[in-house]
Amino acid sequence: MTYLTTSERERLAYAEGYTETAAVLARLDDAHRALGDEVAMQAEIDDANDLADGLRSKVDSLEGRLFDAIVEREQARDKLKTYRSALMAIESEVPAHIRQFIREVLQ
Repeated sequence: MTYLTTSERERLAYAEGYTETAAVLARLDDAHRALGDEVAMQAEIDDANDLADGLRSKVDSLEGRLFDAIVEREQARDKLKTYRSALMAIESEVPAHIRQFIREVLQ
């Protein structure tokens, strides 16, 4: 048994003289096409939403990594300040001629 599409049914009804039936079938065919277009558009919208969700997730992840990097940088700065203070304290106890000798050797 062969099934006819809506547009085939419309043409057959028109050919047989059933013009009102053909008109109803034409509107039905248009509605099916519009529904298919709407389904396709909804699928595109869903894909776009999925993409946006994925991008939001990546941005959230990057924000977390950036925050961690900022915290690590601040901790490194604090450590550097501590080391500089310790070095200055040690340097103040070393006689000037020894400090000059160390600078010459390190250059």
